[in-house]
Amino acid sequence: MSSNDDSLLKMLVVEDSTMDVIFLKEAIKESQMPVVVSVVSDGDSAMRFLKRQPPFADAPRPDVMVLDLNLPVKKGKEVLAEMAYPF
Repeated sequence: MSSNDDSLLKMLVVEDSTMDVIFLKEAIKESQMPVVVSVVSDGDSAMRFLKRQPPFADAPRPDVMVLDLNLPVKKGKEVLAEMAYPF
């Protein structure tokens, strides 16, 4: 992969456990993959991120998402359902 931003894998992590985020970031770092990681801590924020709604209007479009199913506010399964049927 080249060093320009288009070649970086963009990952959205939806996780409310700070330790789980730390472990995941450490694993990504050890893999030496060029990844840009964005983190949100609940399902509502995840949907606003994906829809680029405030405060995520300039958020990168993720290539991959790591989604905890047991989240506060909006559960992971609700996020998946809304992604499948956004209207």
